[in-house]
Amino acid sequence: MFLFTLILNTSKESGISSAEKELKLLNKNLEALENGINGSNSKEICLKLKESIQIITNKNSDLKSLEPYYHWHDINEVLVKLLKNYCP
Repeated sequence: MFLFTLILNTSKESGISSAEKELKLLNKNLEALENGINGSNSKEICLKLKESIQIITNKNSDLKSLEPYYHWHDINEVLVKLLKNYCP
């Protein structure tokens, strides 16, 4: 099982860009997935997976500029596979 923990430098909420907010939300989603993937709340897992895939798809270039060493395509592929396995 692939589990990800992405790190975002902390800064004031009002002073961060839209892309940084999306990355922060993505980080929270991935943490929730890591903690809940074996739990019983499949609706929550599916929601977090879908939201994370959408963020990576829609903000790919912004994410690459914030975290250039992450393999966003590979991360997205894993999330899509998880979505297919865990969600109806």
